[in-house]
Amino acid sequence: MQFYLEGLHRTKFLPIFLLASVLSAAFLFGFSNRLPLSFQRSLSFLPVKIDSAARYDAQYTLDWRLEIWRTVTPEIPKYFLLGKGFAYSGTD
Repeated sequence: MQFYLEGLHRTKFLPIFLLASVLSAAFLFGFSNRLPLSFQRSLSFLPVKIDSAARYDAQYTLDWRLEIWRTVTPEIPKYFLLGKGFAYSGTD
């Protein structure tokens, strides 16, 4: 986005940037199963070969977040305009 906003797409840097992006993506996807697990987790939504532990961890995290949202969603109308504040109660 910044590349476009700066007007660099009108210069000679566009082909260089595109070539660098394509080569980086090819290298990244080619060695995706050898990346650290945190990087593999971030790529788990793409159809690339990653470690099964990273894919399971990403799926577990997604399920956990969706469960939290299912629990919290009914409380949104109560605190939508005024907010909840920083107080902690035992019911939380």
